[in-house]
Amino acid sequence: MNIAIIGATGNVGSRILEEALRRGHDVIAIARDASKIKSHTQVTARGADVLDRTALAAALAGADVAISSGRFVNFKAADLLPAVKQAGVKRLAVVGGAGSLEIAPGKALVDLPEFPAEYKAEATGGRDFLNDLRVEKDLDWTFLSPSALFIAGERTGKFRLGTNELLTAADGKSWISYEDYAIALLDEIEQPRHVRALYRGLLMNTPAALLHYIHDPLCGWCYGASPLVTAARAVLPVRAHGGGMMAGRNRRQVDADLRNYVMPHDQRIAQLSGQVFGERYFNGLLADTTAVFDSGPPIAAVLAMQSLQGNDAGLDLLAAIQRAHYHDGRRISDEHVLIALAGQLGADGAAFSAAMQQQQLEEHFQATHNLLAQVGGRGFPTFVLEQGAAMEVIDVGTWLGRPVEWATHLRAMVEDA
Repeated sequence: MNIAIIGATGNVGSRILEEALRRGHDVIAIARDASKIKSHTQVTARGADVLDRTALAAALAGADVAISSGRFVNFKAADLLPAVKQAGVKRLAVVGGAGSLEIAPGKALVDLPEFPAEYKAEATGGRDFLNDLRVEKDLDWTFLSPSALFIAGERTGKFRLGTNELLTAADGKSWISYEDYAIALLDEIEQPRHVRALYRGLLMNTPAALLHYIHDPLCGWCYGASPLVTAARAVLPVRAHGGGMMAGRNRRQVDADLRNYVMPHDQRIAQLSGQVFGERYFNGLLADTTAVFDSGPPIAAVLAMQSLQGNDAGLDLLAAIQRAHYHDGRRISDEHVLIALAGQLGADGAAFSAAMQQQQLEEHFQATHNLLAQVGGRGFPTFVLEQGAAMEVIDVGTWLGRPVEWATHLRAMVEDA
């Protein structure tokens, strides 16, 4: 089957692309910037803007089915549907949003007074798009809405499907990973069961306990806490959330002011944690005024590693990045350094570089800051123990330099729950 994916470089679209290739399909990958599309023998990369009907129709030509994975704030059904029809494509699958799902008969999630204002426009756009599809006569369409929480995670294949209602687990949570969502969507494309219909999936294999690690690769205290992360991974699953502390407008070129600010803090971190800050960091990198501290690339690298090899591989790379910066004095904002570090952990350089370019960092940073605000965290690092419906911030200050005792403490918290 020849599958066209609109938005193939996004968080969801890139996972759908991977799943389609895993199943042996040919893919027409469409994005505004075709140079960011993964190179593969079964991928045809085409550049087109969803708002340019003629260009989009040309890009869709030859597809058996089209998948739309763009954001609803960027386009409407009236922009997309005519291009799909002009291309002669009869089937359309749309990556929907949870806001259109019902929490009670006739009442959608987006209509709740407490629905987050920052997501309202996207959710309302999704509902409007669905309403337009419901009166569509010519296309065989499917609108697959994810769970309320839609995030990067693991490909497990363990989820259940509903119809137009918001599904929740026994603990009240509603979430699915991009990876499992891609499985559900490709299942529907290969064996249609919900034509001209809305349905959704819910990941059901939530671990009994999960430790959230809110971090930044350029945070010295996070480096100090790195042994605690390693110890925690032997007790329960750990999920990293990068904050972008020095990304975008906050990136900094090294100068005397930066050096004079961080050095006393790093020396105190070393004293409390036992972590070694190398000579090449203190008197090499911190003295190199051509170096730039930008936490965007290393966070993109961690996310790329997760997408290629799973959550644990992402955590392994994060630890390697922190050591490369603070011990070895390497420029972890430079892509070639990150590719080399990932290669030492078994990643293919070209695939890793392409995966880095596909990461939607602003969305990730926003999700991290939303989580930080939700739990009342104060900065980096913040550790949050999730058990059932409970989210508890753990003060790790007393555990720095004591990874064995920390692991014992975590194990007791989990066993006592």
